[in-house]
Amino acid sequence: MKPTSTKVKRKTLSSEIDALIFDLDDTLFDTNGQLVQPATRESVAAMIEMGLKASFDDALAQRAVFFQQAPRLDIQERLVGHFGVQEGSDADAVEEAGRLAFYQRNVESHITLFEGCYDLLALAKTRFQLFLVTSGSPSTQRQKVDLLGIEPFFTDMTFVNSGNGETKKDAFLQLTERHQLNAPRVLVVGDRIDREISAANQLGMWTCQIARGEYRHLKVTSASESADIVCAHVTELIGWLGLNKSKGTAAHRLRQDDKSSTLGGLR
Repeated sequence: MKPTSTKVKRKTLSSEIDALIFDLDDTLFDTNGQLVQPATRESVAAMIEMGLKASFDDALAQRAVFFQQAPRLDIQERLVGHFGVQEGSDADAVEEAGRLAFYQRNVESHITLFEGCYDLLALAKTRFQLFLVTSGSPSTQRQKVDLLGIEPFFTDMTFVNSGNGETKKDAFLQLTERHQLNAPRVLVVGDRIDREISAANQLGMWTCQIARGEYRHLKVTSASESADIVCAHVTELIGWLGLNKSKGTAAHRLRQDDKSSTLGGLR
């Protein structure tokens, strides 16, 4: 059972859980580095084409400022509020054009997992049930999974349509019911403290924050957003879960440089 204290010991964590639920973006692969920049530029261009009253360079620069200042707020709404729209243009349509261009898109075929992630998933699958819960446009998220070739690792996958008001908390609840999981024996791994970490903590699950990606600068605003474990790279879980001692996984043995991360920490 998950203790009330958030102090976690490496030697006991693996005995406390039966299942892992992974986020996808900026957890298993570098969405920020591989996909966010082109998506951002296309989103801004779509808003201008629909009637945002700004030059491309000004809108792009202001978007970066807004995101750094308040990443939890709707960036498209803030851009429209700041610049306004051309006469005859509809503000809501301008905002929606930006959202659609950012979230509903064809994914570049060259995307790859973070180094060592295939090893992590292969090792973890020998000991635990693995699940994937990812939010955004379901069709876009599905493309990412297919291009990365990771579906065989997971018992089940859930694509949360955040644009339709679906939440990861509801997805976690549905997974526990569908697969008869005991919430205090589930570890949720992700980068968003305001989404998967908060939702999992509210449900009494273990939590591991991957402190990287475009939302790494989010500040904790409630107790539920504080993760049990904080890692700089998802492959640090190999040590936390004792997976480097697993046998029968020679085909997926880690390279030595994947084993030497020391940046993980506790909250």
